[in-house]
Amino acid sequence: MSFAARYSEAVETLREIMKTAVANPSARVAAAKAIFEFAMKGIELEDHERRLAEIEETLRDKSEISEPRTDDIDELRNTVARM
Repeated sequence: MSFAARYSEAVETLREIMKTAVANPSARVAAAKAIFEFAMKGIELEDHERRLAEIEETLRDKSEISEPRTDDIDELRNTVARM
């Protein structure tokens, strides 16, 4: 099973818990919180990806060669991933 399929299944399980009226209220809140945190993390990752693309473009524009060095890009990606 792919990561996307497992992620989708996990979110669906959380959604079911959140919407089930007979579920323990704390379980419903925890499920809602987890879904919210997953969504926020996705937004953050998209923002980091956009910012990294802008940095790469800036490096390309300022560089005398057509492409920035691969090790520089990898270092930037690792830095962003640790944020």
